[in-house]
Amino acid sequence: MKIPKKLKVGGRVFKIKHLHHSKEENWGLIKYNSSEILLYRYGLKPLEKMSKQNMEQTFIHELLHAIDSVYNSFGLGEKTTSRLAEGLYQVLKDNKLLK
Repeated sequence: MKIPKKLKVGGRVFKIKHLHHSKEENWGLIKYNSSEILLYRYGLKPLEKMSKQNMEQTFIHELLHAIDSVYNSFGLGEKTTSRLAEGLYQVLKDNKLLK
């Protein structure tokens, strides 16, 4: 999957930033006020590098948060977003829709 530098969702443009280390236990984060999606290469543990699979799934997860914020007024919870992201990623991967 090619992860873009910018992504338009509705009338908003989200910048995608790749950062080196996470200071929390997450691989990604969406910042609504600044319209940014942050993807981390490394987690809390020094040698814990994010795999390509985890990067793609994390991107889909944060993308779903962006879609939810624009079209659904934050109606989805974190658990629902995680489940949808995992399911969508599996369908895309199993059907060879990811490059």
